[in-house]
Amino acid sequence: MEKYLKRPSTLEMGSSSKKHCVEINLADLPADPGLRTRIWDYHPNVREQVRREYALKGPCQPREHNFRLLPCGDKLRRFNRAWFDRYSTWLEYSIKKEAVYCLCCYLFKPDNGKQGGGDSFVGEGFTNWKNQASLLEKHDKSTAHQQASRKCLDLMNQNQHIETTINKQTDKARIEYRTRLVATATVERVFSAMNIVKTDLRNRMGDEWLNDSLLAYVEKDIFDTIDKETIMQRFQNMKSRRGKL
Repeated sequence: MEKYLKRPSTLEMGSSSKKHCVEINLADLPADPGLRTRIWDYHPNVREQVRREYALKGPCQPREHNFRLLPCGDKLRRFNRAWFDRYSTWLEYSIKKEAVYCLCCYLFKPDNGKQGGGDSFVGEGFTNWKNQASLLEKHDKSTAHQQASRKCLDLMNQNQHIETTINKQTDKARIEYRTRLVATATVERVFSAMNIVKTDLRNRMGDEWLNDSLLAYVEKDIFDTIDKETIMQRFQNMKSRRGKL
């Protein structure tokens, strides 16, 4: 009976040769580009989440790794870590496959097979250390890479815009809450003061007199700072009186 009630934590759909994850734990995404699932193999419902997560983390650049010497032509050659500084925004290195990849192309390169600059910087990994300088520069200037880089930059700007909007909305909500809280407290103070100012012995005072009395009582902290002589002089000058206060 349990197997009919248990709900799977991850849903999968598709053919036997290719499965698409509908739900995914972003914390479990592999950092090594050689171990990643193709971005187009993720279900559309989670693909943008995966892109955003990888874009926020940035390219995988294990600078302290001891890059292996690999046969390349008639010599043993290895990856030059100095390229991390030159192509800091997109160049990645896979320790698992001892190959380099492009983060921007992984995230946004169209799923069109070998077209648009090939797949060496996305799926297979680039290992041609003999011509790495010229081929890395060629990839950096390729149309497909430039388009992917712009989309990656737009995604980062969108993330910053969303975060800024959330912060602004949070500040606005905080200010509105404080305003409502102060207004509510002020109303409560006025009603409490009314029970003191207008009693059974003073139940015929007009609205103007009541308003003035309530204002003086509620804001008594402010009125206490005003010199009494100033108040008397203001009251004396309001109209002619028989005697001087």
